[in-house]
Amino acid sequence: MGKLTSTIGIPIKLLNEAQGHVVTLEITSGVVYRGKLLEAEDNMNVQLKDITVTARDGRVSHLDQVYIRGSHVKFFIVPDMLRNAPMFRSRGQRGRGVGLARGKATQTLDPFQRKSTLPEMTSAPHPNSASQSAQQIRNPRRLLILSPSSHSPSTIPSLLHSLTETPVADPPASFAGYTTHPPLRLSNRYYTADIPIWVDEIPLPAAPQGEHAHTLARTQTQTETQIHTGEGKSAPSPSPSPAQWAVEFSSADAQVVRDAIGALVICIRNLEDSPTNTDTGAGAGTPESRDDVRNLLEFLSAVGRVKGVIEEERGDVGDVPVLLVREHNQFGGGGCGRRCER
Repeated sequence: MGKLTSTIGIPIKLLNEAQGHVVTLEITSGVVYRGKLLEAEDNMNVQLKDITVTARDGRVSHLDQVYIRGSHVKFFIVPDMLRNAPMFRSRGQRGRGVGLARGKATQTLDPFQRKSTLPEMTSAPHPNSASQSAQQIRNPRRLLILSPSSHSPSTIPSLLHSLTETPVADPPASFAGYTTHPPLRLSNRYYTADIPIWVDEIPLPAAPQGEHAHTLARTQTQTETQIHTGEGKSAPSPSPSPAQWAVEFSSADAQVVRDAIGALVICIRNLEDSPTNTDTGAGAGTPESRDDVRNLLEFLSAVGRVKGVIEEERGDVGDVPVLLVREHNQFGGGGCGRRCER
């Protein structure tokens, strides 16, 4: 392996010289990428091919192709031979005559003269030029859309239609485990991908307020015991709840499902003010006193626990983005609006 030169504040011209060579870079999170440099943009964004990825804990993985933003790069390491690239020659340097130039004196050209005398490499198009199609990503991770069971009939069909421009022709009675909708197509100048869409419903708890906390704790404890010890198989199944869903989704049996998830979309209906949703006792009138608010917070907490499990399993390179979509009525009428939050 040839010598390498570490560069901080690397000029873009040097990156252009390094195209086609194997380079190494480290991003701000400490992950190291080593691969062939395909392209470097003016803002230091780079594209690598045939990459070896070394995580902070030493785990090694491989990627066919990757695009990295310059703002995330901590430093580059380029081939040492590039130290003699034209932009690093001293302006006062003179040729040493016959010995090195076979009888012709060498000289350092003015930058403008040098530019005009350098050969233009236009004989072969760049592999990622606009004339060639973007790379198709095969078997991408899934987009998982989650919604409370009571919200999904009014939120999921319109969301799927907005994402894919394909309406849900025959909405099912339940969107739990719904996987038959056309994929979400994404593309840029480098990649295209058809992202499979999974939809799941999470039932909200229906226990009365006074029994809610006790029932939830008992349900979660029983479920965790059954999963980890195998005991209590003859006992009746606990009532569906966000806690029950989170425990099942975090189990070893669901590992293959978690591995396939690339991002989460939480779709909920904006809550409405209603006298039936508030208590009349102490603390009445606050959002925390409403049953529907407490249930929705429990739903969001369950999704957050599953997200944490997935990211912990994937280490430093396993961030799972989440988008919150809130459906609401505009102007107090029947029109449905949508608000997205990250």
